[in-house]
Amino acid sequence: MKRHESPVSSAAAASVIAMLAFVVWSGLAEFSGAFSSTAALLGA
Repeated sequence: MKRHESPVSSAAAASVIAMLAFVVWSGLAEFSGAFSSTAALLGA
């Protein structure tokens, strides 16, 4: 029998999702920065 989630658990899940999104976003930014610098080196 499934109960409704408590506000605490849903807030914890939201914070975990936000943290994962931040990690993925920063990882994409690092990758795009490295890719653009590598492309600039290859183009030069």
